Amino acid sequence: MPLAAIRAAIQQLLSMPRKDSQVAAALDVSNARAKAWLQRLIDEGVLEKQKKPAGYVVRQKQMFE
Repeated sequence: MPLAAIRAAIQQLLSMPRKDSQVAAALDVSNARAKAWLQRLIDEGVLEKQKKPAGYVVRQKQMFE
């Protein structure tokens, strides 16, 4: 699956907070693969990991970014 398609699928999934295991199950990949993709998108500023509720979400753009 191309990275652009992976990015789009993950962003669609993360309209609400989800754990890495939920992302892995939805995309039918290993937890390790999902974690690697999620971390890459965090590093790119696309996603953020939140504590409560625990999970990953699409990063909201700030007003002055």
